[in-house]
Amino acid sequence: MPQTPIYTIGYGAREIDDFLRTLKANDIHYLLDVRSRPYSSYKPEFSQESLKDFLEKNDIRYLFMGDALGGKLDGEENADFEKIAQKPAYQNGIKRLHKASSQGNRVALMCSKGKPEHSHCTHLIGKTLTEEGIEVLHIDENDTLVSQKDVLLRLPPSVLRTSSPDGGRNAPAEDIDSFAGTEAANLIPEKNFTTENLNIAKAKVLPPSVRWTSGRDTASHPPDKRRTTVPSPIEGRLGRGEGAIKKILQEKFGYPKFRALQEEIIQNVLKKQDSLAVMPTGSGKSLCYQLPATIFDGLTVVVSPLISLMEDQVLELQEWGIPALYLNSTLTYAEYGRAVGRVQKGEIKLLYGAPETLLRPETIALLENSHVESLVIDEAHCISEWGHDFRPEYRQLNTLRRRLPQATTLALTATATRRVRADIKKTLQITDANEFIGSFDRPNLNLSVSDKVAGMAQTRDFLNQHKKQAGIIYCSTRDNVDNLTEQLKSEGFPVLPYHAGMDDQTRRAHQRRFRYEDNLIIVATIAFGMGINKSNVRFIVHYDLPKNVENYYQQIGRAGRDGLPADCLLLFSYSDVRTIRYFISQNDCLDKGQADRSGSELATVKENLTAPALLFVKTALETKQIFGSAHLIDVLRGSRAKKILKFGHDKVSTYGKGKEFTKEYWQHISIQFIRLGLLKRTKPHGSLVITDAGREVLKGKEVWGKIAGSFAKAAA
Repeated sequence: MPQTPIYTIGYGAREIDDFLRTLKANDIHYLLDVRSRPYSSYKPEFSQESLKDFLEKNDIRYLFMGDALGGKLDGEENADFEKIAQKPAYQNGIKRLHKASSQGNRVALMCSKGKPEHSHCTHLIGKTLTEEGIEVLHIDENDTLVSQKDVLLRLPPSVLRTSSPDGGRNAPAEDIDSFAGTEAANLIPEKNFTTENLNIAKAKVLPPSVRWTSGRDTASHPPDKRRTTVPSPIEGRLGRGEGAIKKILQEKFGYPKFRALQEEIIQNVLKKQDSLAVMPTGSGKSLCYQLPATIFDGLTVVVSPLISLMEDQVLELQEWGIPALYLNSTLTYAEYGRAVGRVQKGEIKLLYGAPETLLRPETIALLENSHVESLVIDEAHCISEWGHDFRPEYRQLNTLRRRLPQATTLALTATATRRVRADIKKTLQITDANEFIGSFDRPNLNLSVSDKVAGMAQTRDFLNQHKKQAGIIYCSTRDNVDNLTEQLKSEGFPVLPYHAGMDDQTRRAHQRRFRYEDNLIIVATIAFGMGINKSNVRFIVHYDLPKNVENYYQQIGRAGRDGLPADCLLLFSYSDVRTIRYFISQNDCLDKGQADRSGSELATVKENLTAPALLFVKTALETKQIFGSAHLIDVLRGSRAKKILKFGHDKVSTYGKGKEFTKEYWQHISIQFIRLGLLKRTKPHGSLVITDAGREVLKGKEVWGKIAGSFAKAAA
């Protein structure tokens, strides 16, 4: 009987349902988990127990074999493939794969890497099996079957010559929870070039490879040799004082004045102080390193997570006459060669790249031979294991940082709890004195929360109130994005979809259209929005609940960056009551909650809410306690909606008595009334029923609450 190929697959950016469809399409019967540790902090559905239950319900048997085939030795940081291949446990694992192949079993090996050229399934297991006569087929990130030979042709020349860095010895271990976003940049474009192409590229383009011994640093520059403080370079060139920097701000960047904290952070960077800046989305974090880059003699290296983000920023810098480049997989070999040449000649002020790109030996060698003055780590919360978006490759940036001991480090993030901030500072050795925390109050954002009764109809009504305005609608799944896009498009709304299941070219085209056209609406998963440089986004809709408060705050922060009012609507269903309870119980309002998490201060006013509480509870009583908060607010504000008139609620004593308050203000305080226990929701319709505490209000008991400044009480 001819032997059956052994397949490999990495979940990467795939959702669990897409992952299952791919396995079914390739008729896989057994999935062998060869991760060193069978869990994922950013995709819990791919953790061992969850994955096993899910697959076995779908007739695919799951086995964990990372203890034998995991590509990493217990107690060691390095992935020494030659040593692993000699271990009895590994050899026994390979024998089991031989047996499965000879018996005709269709087996797939699973790791976390979506791209097979990044996985030990290629460099270790695939190499062994191929040498022993077993065919290996890799299911790549596009669901295409790729042979072992063709996967190796995707690698950069310095890696291709030995199949893994450093001859297969001491290669970086596979990251268990490696970020596998579909736009994460790579140094070399993923194309099947001929050997001749690769040799030319190696000879003429790539800098010499350096020895890279582990995912952690073993560089020759210890942390204690880092420069701690030097005079600001601006003092000698432009004269001392605020005027010199403001002149650059106005003449080079075209801004009349600095926003909060920008000038302080810039001064700190110019004094060569390693710094952490936690600033809200849209507050101008990029300027904090772009302006110093124009003053420094050398290069500023920017760690940027997405191709679209770095492309937009580089384009904008070039429009301002500032020489900037990026290294990513969109570059051809010729373009890459020209970019490297310009860096080597000292012609570039800012160089952007993803962590995966900047950590490669070729890039490290390039930067070590360049005059790097500043290392900027954007989305720095990804460094922390306590963060909501931890990415192991960010943790490895200390490798790059220590190889560049004279470079000042600036870590930037819009979302970081106290615990995450402490972890970032510890990892990057940043002192408390060099931590900057901005205010997270966004008074121009009008936040509203509504029961998701008829999601499509509610979204349509909301969009009709925002005609010819740009906005983003967030959905939790790709299917929701596609379905909602089609429905809205059929009703004439100018909508475009965006999610990780679309090809790169289409996604980038949609993102560019959204950036440059004024009235487009993007329907997207959370894959969209990071680094969007569009100031006039007038609304954000969360069609589904976001994963956590930090993600929600980051996403609504993409609206109203021009300082003008913007509306944010969150639709929620009581089937997800645990999540919504978390949203409303953490703090008095979202801004306050995010401020507490980030350590910034936000003023709130303790206010006597007895009068509105009495009106609200009395309205619930007079409408027979069978309606939700949205209906009660409509009654209080004197709405002439059909539902109000149908039930005769324009005749109740409280009808129109709440007109002095805006709808948003009523929504805000009604949540407090529920949290204070004056009313409780009933299932399944979310009707509000008066509690004993609410009856005390009817008898005259006072009610006090905290009101954030972003909730104005002006009449609508």
